[in-house]
Amino acid sequence: MSEHTTYRDAIQLSSGAPNCKTQCGKIFALILSRYPGRVPLYEIFPLAKQYNARIFSLRRWLWPKGFDINCEEEWVDGQCHTWYRLVCTIPEPAKPETPKVETPWQDRPRSTGLPLFDLVVRS
Repeated sequence: MSEHTTYRDAIQLSSGAPNCKTQCGKIFALILSRYPGRVPLYEIFPLAKQYNARIFSLRRWLWPKGFDINCEEEWVDGQCHTWYRLVCTIPEPAKPETPKVETPWQDRPRSTGLPLFDLVVRS
């Protein structure tokens, strides 16, 4: 027991069960290999039976890095088809807008068509 830091590590190593990091790593490698495409759920399911918990932990790990795992569902003939996809959450930089230059009031088009009334400045 002295070589293991916690009981959980010792139990996982002795039982031969893969730890969460290995399952998360396999799922992340699969999703990353298909980027920007989608990965169907039936390919993720054999990697971790509790795939939802592993994807949740991947989302918490990826979010500060500017990525997320998006879930997409589609119903076909009464069956739900589910895909997962890696998406970038960092918005593209906004293009600076050029300021609008207003034309002087003398150059604006006439609104009434009467020269005396259109030239009066209204406050």
